[in-house]
Amino acid sequence: MRTISIAAAAVGLMLNQSATPSYVGTWTASIAGNTFIRVELSQTNGVTGGRIGLGDISVTANGDVKTGGPITRMLPVSDVVLRGSTLSFASRDGDDTDHFEMQLVSNQSALLRIILTDEDIRSGAELGVPPPKPIPLNKSQ
Repeated sequence: MRTISIAAAAVGLMLNQSATPSYVGTWTASIAGNTFIRVELSQTNGVTGGRIGLGDISVTANGDVKTGGPITRMLPVSDVVLRGSTLSFASRDGDDTDHFEMQLVSNQSALLRIILTDEDIRSGAELGVPPPKPIPLNKSQ
């Protein structure tokens, strides 16, 4: 019985950790001195939350960010889940919900992947716009 209790306690502790402290902080992406992505993550009582701000971006033919517009507002993140070393979350803006995955490269850098729907990918392809590659973020706090 004691072995089962210890195992159950260990599993409970792992499930309560939504995001490791390494993800907590402010992450930004800038181009030509202009910050076009800002992700602020915090943890309270083991629950991870935060905000994200996105400027308009344009990408090159191979999906690298070419230009990034300024952030005009910050939106709350939701559905924060840590799977292995990947933190996934969503952000709702009116009727639209955007999905993201963030993966640490080091304690001070990460990659942010914008998860597009099949419809987004198709409509972008019709306009000659490829999906963006993962965007490098730097931790500022």
